Amino acid sequence: MGKISISIDEQTQIWLDQQAGADVDAYVNELIRRDQQRKAAETELCQMLDEAETSGFSERSAKDIWAAAEAEYLARRD
Repeated sequence: MGKISISIDEQTQIWLDQQAGADVDAYVNELIRRDQQRKAAETELCQMLDEAETSGFSERSAKDIWAAAEAEYLARRD
């Protein structure tokens, strides 16, 4: 496992200690993991929006599109 050292001001140190308690390493690792997930989800959303924009207009109704999207979401969840 890699190791880094950072400098933070006293106010940030106090806040970090309050949030993380004794396990600052685990807390920072969790923050980084969540940020990675958020950025991956953001990238996926941008790709989906780009695809939607380039796909043009649909002949389906909004209700049909919603039903298909909901079915796809439920299928992915399981």
